This record gives sequence, C-alpha cells and structure tokens, in this order.
Amino acid sequence: MLFQKYFLIFTGICLEFLPDSTESIMENEGPTNLVSTTELKEEICKKADFKLFQEKLLALHSKTVEEIQLSKKGHDGSDLENFTNEISSKILAIQHEVREELTAGLNNLQNELSSQIQAQRDEARESFEAFKTDLLKSLNIDGLPSDSDPNFDCMELPDGVNQIVTGTGRQFDAYCQNGWLYITRRFDGSVFFDQDWVSYKEGFGDTEGEFFLGMDNIASILGQFSYKLKIEFTVWDNNETKCEAEYQTFGIEDEASGYTLSVGDYNGTCSDQMMYSNGLMFSTRDRDNDEDDEHNVALHNFGPGWYGKLGGGSNIFGVYSDDPNSEFCQQWMCMFWFDEGEGKTKVIKSFVMKIIPL
Repeated sequence: MLFQKYFLIFTGICLEFLPDSTESIMENEGPTNLVSTTELKEEICKKADFKLFQEKLLALHSKTVEEIQLSKKGHDGSDLENFTNEISSKILAIQHEVREELTAGLNNLQNELSSQIQAQRDEARESFEAFKTDLLKSLNIDGLPSDSDPNFDCMELPDGVNQIVTGTGRQFDAYCQNGWLYITRRFDGSVFFDQDWVSYKEGFGDTEGEFFLGMDNIASILGQFSYKLKIEFTVWDNNETKCEAEYQTFGIEDEASGYTLSVGDYNGTCSDQMMYSNGLMFSTRDRDNDEDDEHNVALHNFGPGWYGKLGGGSNIFGVYSDDPNSEFCQQWMCMFWFDEGEGKTKVIKSFVMKIIPL
C-alpha cells in the first residue's frame, strides 16, 4: 500500500510538473508523429527513476516526522498555532525540494528521449531518400538519366563535343567548354545561317565548327533547370573589339508557342539588344511570326530572329561578311549588333551563344 501510494504521488507530481517544452517537442516532430502530448508525458514518467524518488521521499518523510516530534516537545497547547505554522512551513519546503529535484531529473530524461526520437526520424528520412533515389534510377522515372547515361547539360562534362540526354530522353551532341553548353557558334562563314524553319527546329552545321544546336534541343535543355545566357562576339574594327552580354533570365518555349524568347536581368559590355526580342516568337524566311504587318523581317534581313514591329537591334543569324563597309552590311543584311553608345552598327566577326545552370 505504501509503495502504491508513493507511486501515485510520484506519477501525479511528474505529470503536473513536467515542463511545457514537452508540447513544443511534439509540435516540432510534425504531423507524422502519432503520439499525443499526454501519452509522451506518461512515457517519460514511466521511464523516470521511481526507486530513487521513493528513497528520497522516504528519507524526507522520516526526517519530517523526526523534526515534528522535536518541535512538538518544545511546544505546549497554548502555542498550538505557532506549532501548526512551523509544521506547514516544513511541509512546503519539503514539497518544493521534491519538485525541484523531480523537475531537473525529468528535464534530463525529456532531452534524452527527444534526442533519441530525432535520431530515429533522421535515420528514417535518410533511409527513405536513399530508397527513393535507388528506385528512380532503377525505373528511370521521368526520363532522368541513370549512372550510365551522359549528363543533361555540360556541367560535369569535359571540354569538346559530348552527348547530351535531357530529362525528356532527348539525345544530341553539344559543344561544351568550362561547363557552358554552346547554342550557336559562328566565326568564318563556312555555314549558311539563312535557313528555313525546319532547319532551325532540328539544328544544323558542324558541332566542332559553325552550328546552330536546334530549337527543340535548346527548349528541352531549358525545361530542366534555370539557365543563364551569355553572348560573346568580336567586331570588325582595328582593335577587334570584344563584347559580352549576359542574361540571368533566359527561356525558349516549344514549337507550338513559336519558340517564344524570354530574356532579362542584363549585364554586359555592349548594348542590350536582346531586350527588343523579349516575348517575341521566332521568324524565318518561310515562317513569318514577327510583329511587322507589312514585311517579313527575316526575309528582308537574310537572317532569322525574334523581330518586333521595327525589326531589331541585331541580326545574329544574318549572312556572314568580312567587309563591314559593303553596301550589303550597310543595309543591315549581314550579321551585326547595334551599338547604342556609339550610335552605329557593328558588323560581327565571331559570335557565340552559350548557357549554364544558375
């Protein structure tokens, strides 16, 4: 009976004085934890050292009885009120001591259990992530490449021509350099760029020389992650001036959307001419998608592109020319980039467009 009495006292004090942080632990465990706050408190109390508590309580009980007997001998009936107050103070002091020791012990036990629970959750989460990764690789879900497949951009590939396999399973060769994937490259006029719609859709040229990667290939790459675009070119002048234009925002939609271009967040050393093409569809000599109601700008410029009502400030897919002073170039029919700072057209000698993940 005495043991049961002490156990009930112990459990009651334990549940009453268990710190409120128990509830915060339950909240941090998230919705996947099916144990209630009350159940967790009861579990902590069960694991607490009741035997040690019992021994301390018995010792305090004996000490209290002894002190009461001594106090009783020193008082007579006329001083009963003072005697009662003294006994009450001793009982309150004992209760406070028991609660402090119990609270400290339960705090330590609670922290230990919380650490164990968190460790088990971390282990389960790691096991699940490893299982999910292995499953995706074995099933090749969503076309994600397995360990034996080439990468889906140039980030982990060596410089030179490499095979790319995008997330949709599309395969093609691309030129890589320092993690950058080249969309197009021009430098000697060996490849004619005034091609038709199908040619730009599928790509053309020599990947080790002059080429255009193909709109479908480019759109397939850009659909995987966020990429930035970098344009580099030199112009025909005495100094072979080099220019750079970098865009943190870059996207090309699919054929059904006319390969609509998205560019933004410009930084560079030359005028931002791509901004005039932002949000426009691609046009070729046999597919007039520009905003000029009277002319097919791609046909007039001898070069496809994303053209607005006034054409554009560049003709990056125009005819290659090594004579910037020719009448052909003066009529904006060869490959050029307009320099707003100098207010004149710069005929391009070499040109690349390349992308890399952000």
